[in-house]
Formats: sequence, C-alpha cells, structure tokens
Amino acid sequence: MVADSRGRVWLGLTTGEIVLFDGVGFRTFTEADNLPGGLLHAISAGRDGSVWIASERGLALFTGNRFAWWSRKNGLPGNRVLWAVPTPAGRLWVGYNIGIASMRIDDLLHAASDAHFLVPYEFYDDGDGLRANPELRGSTPVAIAPDGRIWLTTSEGLATIDPAHIRKNLLPPPVKILQLTADDADVDLKNSITLPPRTHRVEINYSGLSLTDARKVTFRYRLLGFDPQWSQASTRRFSTYTNLPPGTYHFEVMAANEDGIWNETPDKLAFTLAPAVYQTSWFFAFCVLALMLAGIFLFRLRVRSAADRLRLGFEERLDERVRVAQDLHDNLLQEVMGISLQLEIADELTSPDAAGKPILKRALQLSESALTRGRGALTTLRSTALTRQEIYEGLTLAMAPFSEKRRRAVQYKIHGTEFPVQAGVGEEIVQIGREALRNALQHTNGTIQVDIHYAPSLFRLVIDDEGQGMSATILESGVPGHFGLRGMRERAARIASTLTIESIARGGTHVQLSVPARMAYSGFDTASGLWNRLTTRWTGRKRSPGKGSPNE
Repeated sequence: MVADSRGRVWLGLTTGEIVLFDGVGFRTFTEADNLPGGLLHAISAGRDGSVWIASERGLALFTGNRFAWWSRKNGLPGNRVLWAVPTPAGRLWVGYNIGIASMRIDDLLHAASDAHFLVPYEFYDDGDGLRANPELRGSTPVAIAPDGRIWLTTSEGLATIDPAHIRKNLLPPPVKILQLTADDADVDLKNSITLPPRTHRVEINYSGLSLTDARKVTFRYRLLGFDPQWSQASTRRFSTYTNLPPGTYHFEVMAANEDGIWNETPDKLAFTLAPAVYQTSWFFAFCVLALMLAGIFLFRLRVRSAADRLRLGFEERLDERVRVAQDLHDNLLQEVMGISLQLEIADELTSPDAAGKPILKRALQLSESALTRGRGALTTLRSTALTRQEIYEGLTLAMAPFSEKRRRAVQYKIHGTEFPVQAGVGEEIVQIGREALRNALQHTNGTIQVDIHYAPSLFRLVIDDEGQGMSATILESGVPGHFGLRGMRERAARIASTLTIESIARGGTHVQLSVPARMAYSGFDTASGLWNRLTTRWTGRKRSPGKGSPNE
C-alpha cells in the first residue's frame, strides 16, 4: 500500500490487480488496463505524481488513465521486477533477482511509443561489488536516503549504492577477430580468404579486452553485403551465418565496456565465397539461352506442325484433282471426242450448199475448242507443281476481258532463282493475283507493275498500280455487295500467308502476298535454300525478265 504525492492511495492485491482510492471512491485496474499481469511485488510513487509498478511479468507506469509497461522485449535485463524507484535526476533504479539496473525515464517513454527502440541501461551485479542478489525482505526492500544514496536488501544482508559517486570506465575495449571456421574447418586468417563452393556454415569468433569486468563486454557486428544494419548489442563472442550466397563479404565487429563506452574502430575481416558451377553468371546465361532456344524450337515445331497439316490438306486436294482429272479424261473428254467425230461425219455427209452446213461447221469448231480446253484443264489438274510460265499464263487470264491497250499496260518482272510452286498453293496464288489484277485494270488507266519474287525463305507476289488508291473503309470491309477483297484474304489465310493491301501515298494501290517457302515450294530443302540465300547475297545476282513476258 502506497500513498502518492497527490494524496491518492494505491493498493496491490495478491490477484495481480491494483486498486486506487482517490478520496471519493475506489477504482480497480486489471490486465484490461494494460497491466503486465502476474504477482505484484512493489508500488513506488515519485515526487512528480508518477506511480511505478513492479510485477512478475514486467515494469509498468501509470500514465493517467492506463498503464504503459516494459519487459525483456524492450531491451530490459529481464521480466521479473522486484522493485522500481525513481530519482529526482530523471533516472529509474530497478531491482532484479540477478542485479540492479539504472535507466533514463525518457528512454522508457520513448520505448513505449516505438516498439523497435531498445532501452539502454547500466547494470550492476557481483562484478561491481554487489555480493548478493536483491531480495524482497521486509515491508520496504529498497529506500532512497535524503542524500540520494540507495539502500536495498539482498539475500545475504544490506547493500547500498551512491549514484552521485559512481565511477565509469572511460577506456573502450580493443576488439579482435580470432577465428573463422567454414563447415567446422579452421581457415587461415593471414592470407586472403576464399571459401570453397557450397559452404553451408560460416562461424566467426572474436573477443574484446577489459581489465575491469570482461564478462560485461558487449559486441555488435555486421556482415557487409548481407546484414542491412548492425546487430543488437550482446555479450556473445561469435556470429554464425548459414547458406550465404556466393560473393565477397566484409565482416565488422565493435565492442563496448561495462559502462557502454564503444570502441569506434571495428576489427574487419574480408572473405570470398566461391560460387558453384550452377551459381555462376555464365551458367545462368546458358540457362537463359537454353530456354530461349527451347522456346524457339517449340515455336518452330508448332509452325512446322501447322504447315504439315496444311500441306497434308493440299495433298488431299491434289489427290482429288487427280481423281477429277481421271473422270474428266475417262468420261467427259471421251464423250466430247465422240461428239466431235459424229460432227465430222455429219459435216462430210452434208453437201456444201446445204443450209445447215455453217451450223455444223460452228458446232465442230466449238467441240474442238472444248476438247482443247479440256485437255489443257486435264494437264493442269495432273501437274503437281507450277512453273513461272504457268503462273504467268494463269495471271494473264484475268486480262482477257480487257482491251489490248489495257493489257499492254501490265508489266511483269520475275526476280530470283525459280523454285517449283506446289499446285494447290499455286492455284490460290494465281486466284489472288487475278483478283488484284482485275481490280487494278478496272480502277486505273496507268501502268500496272507485277513482280514475282522467288526467295529461299518465301515466295512473294507484288502488284502495284497508279490509280486513286482505296479508302480506309473499303480496305477494312470492302465494297458492299462485293467479296473480292474478303475472298483474297480468305485464300491467303488458307495457305498460311501474309496479304497486305494498302494505298500508296503518291497514289495507287499496293498488293503484296508473301508465302513461306515451306508452304510455297514443292520439294523445297531448307539447307539448300539457306545455301542459295547465302550465294545470292554473295554474288548479288538478280534475274529480271523483260516487260510483258516471264522469260529472262
């Protein structure tokens, strides 16, 4: 039971609760009011009205409505507090069962608002002349005399300390790194240190010299390149690191004596942890490169698979063309030939002056023309690859409905070494080219340039005219009711090609169809294609036929 300077009476109960009587009524404080809890050992009142609580679980201060409390987590020597008495000098003396601590009250208040702040203190035990530990004997285990001297009971009698005449050791202790072990193997500190790869555990031993009380020498350390800041001060004389990554490290350690005087010149030790093969930068670069190559390989494999599927589709179409060619030869052409023979017989049997003679002549000409066209179609259906002459002839069919003057406006150029173009793909190329030629002939009166490029990497067909170009709306969705542009794009998609249709700034329309070599060419060999590409670039040769003809 304690009375404070404001006339209030504080009562400590065996249940750990505290009761305050302020002259009017009683108020009970529990752990809900932030009391540490546990058995109460002492209550002390300061001259400024402060009230300090010493309990089994920590130190507490009444702040006017609630309590603030501290324990080992705030840096104090322990949790079990026997007594606490404030002094007019702004310090608090705290008794523990292992010794006596002295600390600034302002530091305690700082720690109450900053959980990361550790309270600095001075500690006195048998090394300072305290022959026995403080103990709770009698109703007053501690008292402050008018001269400021502190008297306390111990397990072996009475002890006293005069705060005004405490002499401090102002000599900082020298610190020295003594030993380095790597996976329990000693390392020579005289030479440059390189630890072997995959070193799991590194331990560094050090010590500080103090001739007054060597037990209270404290250390703090850091490993540059690993520790973000200095460690907390402790009396431990070694530090251990496990699973350090490869690199160069600098270890620093500082020491302080029993009175907190630090040696500002740390001892240093540098060492290098060599990387294992899988921890080197070139191995990482190799892995990145391998992943990139694997990604490229998978992408090429996927593209090849898609191309093979398309190729298979064209082969099926080629088989269907052969079947149609067989039916055309065995049925339709044979019947047309029979009709032609019958017409020839009828023509021979009809007199020249007969009225039906001209009609028979015309019918015979039509049948012969149909037979000729049928044989041409049969030849086309039977072919497995298109030559540049056949591509040229296929494109010229688009010019048939136009006048001779307009047909002469079309100029052809063929570039590069010819490769045979697959028949199925070639038909799609020719159909796209015909549609582009018809559009150019209809909408321009100027020159139309047709370029056919044979390159080892792709086949390219380019058609440029000197017309008015196309609006963005027509380029996007085409002319309403017409499906020419849409059909061109659909055909290009079927052969895994890129079709570009755009208006030229100087006037006209540019149409470009690019077909990958694997899709375009029949029996194309990638290795030979690469060789041709290299030889072409080396020699700089380019083939350019004359105007209006695919010949070189």
